[in-house]
Amino acid sequence: MKTFSSQFFPTRSLFLHSLGIISALFLLGSSLIPSYAKPHDDHGKTPANGDDWLTFYYRNPRPDQLIPQLKAWSAEGTLQDQNARGPLLGFLSAVFRQNADQLENWYQQTLSLPAKDQELINMAIWISNSKKSQQLLKKELPQAFVGKTPPDILTLKLDSTSALDLLWGYYFATGDSKALRRIARMFRYADAPKKVDGIPDGRTPLYTILPKAAKWSISSNAQQHPKVLEDYKKMLSSDQLNETEKKWLDESLQQAENPPKQP
Repeated sequence: MKTFSSQFFPTRSLFLHSLGIISALFLLGSSLIPSYAKPHDDHGKTPANGDDWLTFYYRNPRPDQLIPQLKAWSAEGTLQDQNARGPLLGFLSAVFRQNADQLENWYQQTLSLPAKDQELINMAIWISNSKKSQQLLKKELPQAFVGKTPPDILTLKLDSTSALDLLWGYYFATGDSKALRRIARMFRYADAPKKVDGIPDGRTPLYTILPKAAKWSISSNAQQHPKVLEDYKKMLSSDQLNETEKKWLDESLQQAENPPKQP
């Protein structure tokens, strides 16, 4: 019988986040839900086209548009929506790390936003975990994160759909295929036991939804992002994946290249 480390037995947070993933993606305009939109010009994507600015940021980084976009999201209420938290934290923390020299200036420009919005921005600054971010937090928020170690998005436990959100947000900011590899690793839950001590009869462990969530997100993103499709095809032909991961990833890409016809 196969055994699974604690990395593959998620906490109760999986249930709390799983119901919110779809609405989060609608709020952000995330390409986890394909828009089938026509290509846009690279300019003028914010704030009206903030979805394009976020999801395709890695293709044409425009950090100069960050503050207008944050203010637009604030006005829409997106920064305070708990369902949008994961994708935004993954995205913003990566952009903050990429542009650490601008971080203090950006921070000062967001102080006029509501306190709840600022909380998410502060959290993203903390997660960015650069020398500049540490200096900024020590100066501006000396007590807020004392004794707390910021998570590394690329090594997070894969125990919830919030991890999926964080990884896609990180990918949209960076285009880093390491995030894609972590998402594909969620397919390993397909081999995990469906019956676990402590789970009442008639119920299944919460981690059982992760393979389908990862598959849906990969298929949807690969339809819209040529780089996602290309990166995953390279991964599929490499020796990085186990047999379960290969099977589920192959199905995901087939679905991306042959999507169901719209009625």
